[in-house]
Amino acid sequence: MFTAVDKQHNLVTANEYTRESQCYCPGCREEVIFKKGEIYQAHFAHKNNSRCQMFSEGETAAHIEGKLLLYHWFKKEEITVELEAYLPVLNQRPDLLIQYNGVSVAVEYQCSPISIEKIRSRTAGYVQNNIKVIWILGEKLKVNKTLSTRHYDYLFVNKSGAFTLFQLNEKKQQLEVITDIRCSNAGQAFKRSRVDFDDDIFYVKKIVEQPNHNRVPVVKSRINEEKNLYRLSYYKDKRARRFFELLYCNDMHIKTLPDVLFYSVSKEWFIRTLSYQWKLIIVMWLDELHPTQVITDAGLSRKIKEWENEGEIIFHYLPDIKHSVLIQPLFQFMDLLCNKGYLNEIAERKWVRTETIL
Repeated sequence: MFTAVDKQHNLVTANEYTRESQCYCPGCREEVIFKKGEIYQAHFAHKNNSRCQMFSEGETAAHIEGKLLLYHWFKKEEITVELEAYLPVLNQRPDLLIQYNGVSVAVEYQCSPISIEKIRSRTAGYVQNNIKVIWILGEKLKVNKTLSTRHYDYLFVNKSGAFTLFQLNEKKQQLEVITDIRCSNAGQAFKRSRVDFDDDIFYVKKIVEQPNHNRVPVVKSRINEEKNLYRLSYYKDKRARRFFELLYCNDMHIKTLPDVLFYSVSKEWFIRTLSYQWKLIIVMWLDELHPTQVITDAGLSRKIKEWENEGEIIFHYLPDIKHSVLIQPLFQFMDLLCNKGYLNEIAERKWVRTETIL
């Protein structure tokens, strides 16, 4: 741990410690020892017989330097910030705890991989105690060309339901802000903004609070996608097994699938299920309905919940978002079906089928 307290309960940081007084763990109040070596940064550590689990030992130089970089940035911007503040209700301490517009925000600077269970447990703990959490990724975890599913647990969602991922470039002293995450004909796209630590931190707020653009669906190359589906079929890929079962049981073939299934909607990255599978499930359901039957927002939401319970559609875990946000890609697909003439929106979020799709 980087911080300790002295006998007068004053906070002491490892890089300022002069060895003049004994220090104690801010959480368990046990006596701690000061360490400084060639590999690890200066830090405080519990004695060998300690049972304290509140503070990790031996932080790497990258973690401490990044944490201090962020700490001094908040201080420069006159934002109330605490370093390694102990939260007894959670029995843990974030790297930084800031107070912003009357809201407590925990900032976790993550340099090394940790288990999904630990990330989700920490995030849930903060949220349940009305503390917002921002994860900032270090060099080993940062996004290069695309986000992987392991990045999803670190996402921050704003009031409009738009997602942001933060990562720190220590060498350039920049905060990288990834926004406008969407599917594209190339697979995935996003916007990357870079904020220097000399800049006003409120520029970050401006970036984060921007809503996602209303992206139009993009059509993929049917030839390439058919080749991909044939490849999945040949190798009997487990991800596509249910999709090919649907084709077989309903006497369908890849070549006869409607073109609308080969479009990507911007938020389909929310869904873990193969995109062709969940789109086909919707289309098959619509074709079974009577042409005069009105499909409502509530009715579609109930049907989606039914598909979830049956395991037909599986969503990725996305932190701290409502179910109504999670199912948005399916409503985007309904809008696409309207644009292609298969549905008619007779009122807001009310549709009737104009023709069969399959």
